[in-house]
Amino acid sequence: MTTDQGAPERAPLTASAPVVKCLVWDLDDTLWDGVVLENDDPEPFPEALETLSALDKRGILHAAASRSEHSAVTRHLTERGLDDWFCAVQVGWGAKSGALRRIAETLNIGLDTLAFIDNDPAERAEVEAALPMVRCY
Repeated sequence: MTTDQGAPERAPLTASAPVVKCLVWDLDDTLWDGVVLENDDPEPFPEALETLSALDKRGILHAAASRSEHSAVTRHLTERGLDDWFCAVQVGWGAKSGALRRIAETLNIGLDTLAFIDNDPAERAEVEAALPMVRCY
């Protein structure tokens, strides 16, 4: 079954859907407003910090999947005091679905217990197509 736009229709989540164990964050323009690799020095969105804290208190892990240079991103996370929030960080130029697979493997959790947040509809669509069990926001 497909939507009017031709994308596969996702099955609705039911009470039997696995609990989210890890929220995987895109970073540039999602966690903060700007692109670190373009020499921006963005502060995280206050709402993102509140979400990190609230989900952490509920026992939900955080990871990052970003298209960028690893050293620039990890340096920025450290400089902003955010590095301790993320238990896995996948930064590179490959597909985000591949990054999510590596995160699930690193954390030894099922792909169906990941959720993914990204500001870019194309990135969400790529993950939805490759990993339909991952909830995308």
